[in-house]
Amino acid sequence: MPSRHAARVPRSPARRAGTRAAASPDRSRLDQVARLAAVSPATVSRALNRPELVAAATLSRVRAAVDKLQFVRHAGARALSSGRSHVIGALIPHIGYSVFAELMDAVQQQCTQAGYNLVIGIYHFDAEDELRQARQLVNSGVDALMLVGFRHHPELFELLAARGVHYVCTDVFDPKSPHPSVGYDNRGIGRRVAAYLLGLGHREFAVVTGDTRRNDRMATRLAGFKAELRRNGLALAEGALFKGDYTLADGRAGFAQVIGTNPTAVVCGNDVIAVGALLEARDRGIAVPRQLSMIGFDNLEWASEYSPALTTVNVPCTTMGVQAAQALLARIEGGVSPHAVEITLDIVVRATTAAPREPARRRLRA
Repeated sequence: MPSRHAARVPRSPARRAGTRAAASPDRSRLDQVARLAAVSPATVSRALNRPELVAAATLSRVRAAVDKLQFVRHAGARALSSGRSHVIGALIPHIGYSVFAELMDAVQQQCTQAGYNLVIGIYHFDAEDELRQARQLVNSGVDALMLVGFRHHPELFELLAARGVHYVCTDVFDPKSPHPSVGYDNRGIGRRVAAYLLGLGHREFAVVTGDTRRNDRMATRLAGFKAELRRNGLALAEGALFKGDYTLADGRAGFAQVIGTNPTAVVCGNDVIAVGALLEARDRGIAVPRQLSMIGFDNLEWASEYSPALTTVNVPCTTMGVQAAQALLARIEGGVSPHAVEITLDIVVRATTAAPREPARRRLRA
């Protein structure tokens, strides 16, 4: 008959020593910092991980002790003790376009203040590559991911749900979406741009934008723009829509195509495209805004310095980055974060838009 008390199998000296080796040095060094700073080990840990919660004088003593003892806390030990890696991942489609650089700068600052590191992946609008990078980040133990837009590889959201990884989608806002978001109403701003130009008296339009198959934000803005035209009994003429890349060259090429449809206003997918279109209009002797109005999107730093100064939509990327990072940090720390946070966009009226002063059907020089 089996004994009521199962025999204990003694742990091997190697296992016991291994356990001590994994935990003791880091703990011992932290205790040394605590003694030198005359605080508790818990206060040292808080100063290292959440410095904003520690009084300035105490934080100064802890940092002085850390410097004197040259203490560097082992990342693996910190992850084991807290259940977190203190790393946030961000996957963005492009880094060469300054709006993403501004967004990442804001996220980085918030992460740094909260004691987190930021790892950035760039996938160049390639959904398969984005999924590959997401898997690598999740497998490495990131606490959360920041994504751009709602449209991603179908397996991406499944991966995050299966692994319990927090995430937020930026540059989009939809309270009805199952995905948490910090951004703006793309369909709404598309309608507002159309309403603004209609209010000036324009009735014939053209659009030069990026590839909407790879960019759900541009696709949704275009859909909103078209919807507002339909509401006013209007539509884009055949050939009045150009979809290319987000470059000066495609701004030029797009303008060269759509100008043949005789628009009085050209709507551009972003400010870079708009400047390319303005350069092409200048080379063709088309006066903006006397013969043609033009509007961009993003309000890049130089948009107000270009001549003529560009009318555009202001996207407050820093505000969006701060709020996206705060939403992720709140989720990681178990706090409350709204499911959808809306960032307000404004149309900044400058010198490239005006009421049409010449007959709409007058042939522009193509």
